[in-house]
Amino acid sequence: MNVVFIVTSFWSFGELLIAVEFADELIKSGEKICFIAPPTHKNTILKKGYICISLVPKSRQLNRILFNEVKYSFKPDLVILSDFLNYNFADRHYGITKEDLNIFDTTLCTFDNFYWNYPRKCMDTYGFKSDIPKKIVLEDYGARIVPCPIVNPDSVEGENVYTYSLISDFVDISNLEKRKNRIKYGFDNDEDKIILVSYAKWQNEHIEDRGVSEFVKLSNSFFNKLISKLAEEFHIICVGSKEKIQGDNIHHYSSVHTEIFDELVSISNIYISRNMTSTSMVRIALSGVRCVNIINSISDIGTIEKIAAKDEFNMTIKPYRYLMFPVGWYSFLKPIFDNNPYAELIIQIEQFEIERGIETIRDILYGDNSDHTILTNKLRRKLSELMTPKEIVRSILSYDLEGKR
Repeated sequence: MNVVFIVTSFWSFGELLIAVEFADELIKSGEKICFIAPPTHKNTILKKGYICISLVPKSRQLNRILFNEVKYSFKPDLVILSDFLNYNFADRHYGITKEDLNIFDTTLCTFDNFYWNYPRKCMDTYGFKSDIPKKIVLEDYGARIVPCPIVNPDSVEGENVYTYSLISDFVDISNLEKRKNRIKYGFDNDEDKIILVSYAKWQNEHIEDRGVSEFVKLSNSFFNKLISKLAEEFHIICVGSKEKIQGDNIHHYSSVHTEIFDELVSISNIYISRNMTSTSMVRIALSGVRCVNIINSISDIGTIEKIAAKDEFNMTIKPYRYLMFPVGWYSFLKPIFDNNPYAELIIQIEQFEIERGIETIRDILYGDNSDHTILTNKLRRKLSELMTPKEIVRSILSYDLEGKR
């Protein structure tokens, strides 16, 4: 069977990672895989051994020709969108529309990363309200494949909707692996507490708006202050950071291969993120490493002024709430994590409450993590009971053949 994945998000690797890992499971079953993706993703896909056809920026005509070439040369049985939300914006970047998907004349489905069945009034992006959720027509994209545990599998229902485990392989954090890698990276003392922080490239980018830019700059300053203060007591490994925070206990790495990143995860006691939907954090958390996500749920300036010192906060800056920095999406993502066992694995720390955040991290580092281990194992068992990618693909095609396409 031939499966084509279409990835249109060029600024985030999250959607690409989801698609690639799903493809990795399919290829074990003998499926043939082809990717259509932005030029920025080509090397990553080729390194995985997959065919990759690059989209042409701002050219609907060329991309339609490209779709036709894939249709006739690869003969796909199934076309999977990495994320129908991003495909809705593909016309801006590549000129292609959802009508162009008809070129393939085959079964279509999509990943539903944020489970759009949840009731939402708006998509709060960079502090602004968007009515995009009201414009999305889910039925236009065929079956929906829902990655868990970002979405709670127990909350998913509906015909032609499928849940699966986003993570199939985990980081080895055994004592033997930890000891070996601590020696390799120069941490000879087993008692050293190590905090891993990764910086996604896309999180350095945001819309061109003065108010947004000021808040992003302010948020980065608070985040850097948190990391600097933690470095006074603990070792900090920063991966991918362009803005190098100075300190004897801060160790900087540029972008690293997955193997090296996994080794750094194995020696770490805590992982810190600023994106609650991070696929990397899902994998790290399910591997058994404690995870902290920095958020901002406070938009009231008066409340922030009481928390932060006056010399730290400029009253002219208008803050917005976020679960995914710097995009925001606080209200949009909140329904996903309400009553979600995955959210219980992740400790949330407010960006303005630095001292309380440090105390929380200390409690994690020196506290009893047995309850966390029990919850992690329970969630992993739950995910292992979900359908496999192979089973999902077979079911989608069977559903299509029954005339319900």
